[in-house]
Amino acid sequence: MPQSLWRVAPPALLVGDTCALMNDVVQGTRNGRLTSLIVALDHDTYRLVISRHVLTEVERDLPGYAADRRVDAVEAVRRWRRYYLQYARVVDVPDEWGTTHPQVAEVEQRHPTDAPTARLAAALAQCCVLTEDGDLTDYGFGSHNWLPLTHAGANHAEFEMAVTAVGLPAVVTSLAIWGVGRTFVRAPHGLQATTLLLAAAAAYWWQKGGRAERHLHQMKAAAQRALGVAGPFGFELLTTYATAVQTQAGRAVEPARVTVLSERIARTLALGSNEGMLAREIAAALGMTESPEYAAAKVRSALRSSAAYVEVSRGRWHLGCRARTEPLPLPDDEYQEWMTRAFGYLLKQVAGRAGLKNEITGPPLPMQRGDRLGGSEAS
Repeated sequence: MPQSLWRVAPPALLVGDTCALMNDVVQGTRNGRLTSLIVALDHDTYRLVISRHVLTEVERDLPGYAADRRVDAVEAVRRWRRYYLQYARVVDVPDEWGTTHPQVAEVEQRHPTDAPTARLAAALAQCCVLTEDGDLTDYGFGSHNWLPLTHAGANHAEFEMAVTAVGLPAVVTSLAIWGVGRTFVRAPHGLQATTLLLAAAAAYWWQKGGRAERHLHQMKAAAQRALGVAGPFGFELLTTYATAVQTQAGRAVEPARVTVLSERIARTLALGSNEGMLAREIAAALGMTESPEYAAAKVRSALRSSAAYVEVSRGRWHLGCRARTEPLPLPDDEYQEWMTRAFGYLLKQVAGRAGLKNEITGPPLPMQRGDRLGGSEAS
């Protein structure tokens, strides 16, 4: 899975609902390309969590939903299972979750079928809800216009990829210099003296005849050109990322003032590693004030008493279950097509910075997030 090497921020939790998920699946099937949501899930900028009833509804209703929109139903189901379900954590939501959250009771009173999604969101808060169902959005769980939320996750992934691309060479260079320095310090004194003499001679030759001045002038000019090219792109990238953060924050479900231990465990596990967490690790992450042994026993009791948690190995627990322990990598052709859309502008800047002649003609690729990260996926 091509997760970014450098994390700018932890992943955001995304509670999925039936209609929005089916809508995204159908649009991806119709266009034959990755949607922003798939990219965000693959890069782990979003972690998708769904209740058991959502899985049941999507499996039951997706074929008809796709056929009604003149999309190949068989291919839609295949893409759902291949590109979405492999990332999702499916949770049997306990009835006691969300009992202290004021909006959960209102959802349950209006449409009990949607109550598990509301309870799950309350337990995982702060989180975002991907839905277009008025029974949820009317009470603060998500928004009818969910497309900006999926774009925000993909923009986050794009930003982390760019940070990695820029920062990795600097890190590699620093490590190389550090390694050379350590080797030099450990070398015999005679070899150190010889190396210093050769370095001094090289510096003298470089400075003689104005070579150093000319080279430094050329380096300064090259750096100024690089900044002139990369500066506007960097500003655009930062602006896009800031918009993504603002979008997620503006749509986040806030936690209740008082939450039960089981809910706090749920959020901790949702943000935990794929290998699962031990009870003592969960207790430490929650900052429990009891003795480590007592806190671990308390957490272990909560884990064992709820169907929401699954013991994946001896003593290690997950929130819910996953279709795959390790998701399959995205197809190269579809991933490259997304990269072309997402980083078309970046490639032009890299070509200019490398001093290539203007071999690329025509206007720059559109910079709207919809054009760059999957188009309008809402039907």
